[in-house]
Amino acid sequence: MKKHRISSLFYNNKFVAVFSLIAAVFIWALVTLEKTPQTTVVLKDVPVTIDYKGLENKLGLTAFGEKDFTVNVTVRGQRFVVDSSDIKDKITVTANTGSVVAPGVYSLRIDAQPNDNSAITIDSLSDNNISVYFDYMAQEEFDIEPEITGLDGNIPDGYTAGEPFIADTSKVKVSGPESEVHKIKGIVARAALTAPVTETQNLTAAVSGISDETVDYKYISILKGSSQAQLTEAAVTLPVYKIVNISTAVAFTGKPAGFSGVEYTVSPANIQVGVPESRVNSISSFVVKRMDFTEINAGTSKFTVPASKAETNGVVILDGTEEFTVTVTARDVTSRITAAPETLAYINAPRGADVQSVVPDFAEVAIVGPAEQAEAVTFDETNFSADLSTIDPEKPGTYTVPVTFTDENCWIYGEYTATVTVR
Repeated sequence: MKKHRISSLFYNNKFVAVFSLIAAVFIWALVTLEKTPQTTVVLKDVPVTIDYKGLENKLGLTAFGEKDFTVNVTVRGQRFVVDSSDIKDKITVTANTGSVVAPGVYSLRIDAQPNDNSAITIDSLSDNNISVYFDYMAQEEFDIEPEITGLDGNIPDGYTAGEPFIADTSKVKVSGPESEVHKIKGIVARAALTAPVTETQNLTAAVSGISDETVDYKYISILKGSSQAQLTEAAVTLPVYKIVNISTAVAFTGKPAGFSGVEYTVSPANIQVGVPESRVNSISSFVVKRMDFTEINAGTSKFTVPASKAETNGVVILDGTEEFTVTVTARDVTSRITAAPETLAYINAPRGADVQSVVPDFAEVAIVGPAEQAEAVTFDETNFSADLSTIDPEKPGTYTVPVTFTDENCWIYGEYTATVTVR
């Protein structure tokens, strides 16, 4: 029944006319597309694919310098094909890495192929070769050496410059091609003084390599510490001091409140030092040693203090003094040896600490002071205690802690400890 209805349509003049028109347009379109003359189009900036990963995995070679390349590709084909928005996706451009076998600069041949061989033809490329540098990756670590120029004429008389230093970045990693990295012998941060100064300076210094050979730094990365941040400059501190002659001194700690009979001398009695200008009026002496009274026995005691151990507190020794001799005399005192108590009281126990026992690690105690007061000393929880401030209540076990003694007129000579058991 349906077949009869369709065939009957061709007896309708209007239907036949419309059908004929549509068929004619369709046939015309097919013929037009088939017979359309081919045209050429230049595709700009087509990415070049290079198998860097394969070379790294197989030969250990890494590409340095420029690694992302593009070329212009001239393609030919029917207009509706070459003018399409996705035409770049229909071709593949690759660089042939077959010649790469060792470190060096290689000229890699570029090949372009259509993904659909029947649709377009590759006519030409803007470049037939690209140059790529391959080498083994290398990395070395260096300390940065600060270097300041222009000191002469910019440090006035009566002042001196200390050793420059870099506070925030002491080490760098140099990364790049092996043949270039191995030329570098060190890293320097260079800055220059351009005007007279009397105070410590913070200078911005350019970071560069030290080498006896020519280094191609376009391939080199200088990385800050363990990070991957590039370092091109560093902050260099140049200490500047006023030159001062100053007396030497000793500071005492743990001194009994009622005792005043201690005398001392320091040799040398005066030294030449460098002091930041802003502190000149606030520093009256150079403290050679901060001495606790537990180091002082009855009579005269001598101490040798290396200059490197002195309490410099930002002051530098300029005259070459290497050590100091400190002589301390405790007048009108005696030393009394007495037995240690079997157990000790304790102070400064952290909250939550379950203290099981406090046992002294010593059998005798040397008490120093005026004879009458030293003889009268007795040990109890008010003056002789183990200091538990360093124990961890969360970690049961045994601890070795210091023992403290307080008295108006006497002190203990030597260091004393106790063993504390915490459950």
